[in-house]
Amino acid sequence: MTLKDIVLRKLDSILNPNFINKFIFSIFSLGFFCISYQKILSLCLSIEVITNEFYTKFIFENDFNIGIVIFGILLIIISIYLFIKRNDILENSDKAKIDDLATLNRT
Repeated sequence: MTLKDIVLRKLDSILNPNFINKFIFSIFSLGFFCISYQKILSLCLSIEVITNEFYTKFIFENDFNIGIVIFGILLIIISIYLFIKRNDILENSDKAKIDDLATLNRT
């Protein structure tokens, strides 16, 4: 491999990331959003009006939904599992490539 091939491969991996990485990241992001969306909504849906004469605070409450939080935790656990499995597969394939190179050097 020449230096040009290495640079082009690295550029390609940056511009066109692996689909598996995108999928794992989207599952993790969706899980994080499911866990934190209620807190984000409560922060966004509160309005305060402060003047010299009065102070008013409007808070739009929403019910806490444990089912969505559990679903978010489940998505995060699945994404962590998939990430670990992907790393194991990549590590094993790298070892296989090294073993193939070692056998080629012997012949």
